[in-house]
Amino acid sequence: MPSLATPTFDLSWAEILDFPRVGRHPSPVLRIRELREAKGLSQERLAARAEVATKTVRRAETGGSVSSRTLTKLARALGVQPGELFARPDREAS
Repeated sequence: MPSLATPTFDLSWAEILDFPRVGRHPSPVLRIRELREAKGLSQERLAARAEVATKTVRRAETGGSVSSRTLTKLARALGVQPGELFARPDREAS
């Protein structure tokens, strides 16, 4: 049986799973809000673009549980790759 390659990520699973903390590793929740505000979008407008309920955007921004499918929709509506929702702002592009 062939072995499957293990995917690699910019962030460790520990960092991703630790996202409710706002310390050294800002949560993806904060990044969603940051991106939304930078684009001048209200929660309602982002929800419409992503085809999700406004309460879903609110839940995502406040650390509530959202599916990976929802995160993908939000990323697409914000014009970014899903991984950018998890990017740490202290990292600069090379």
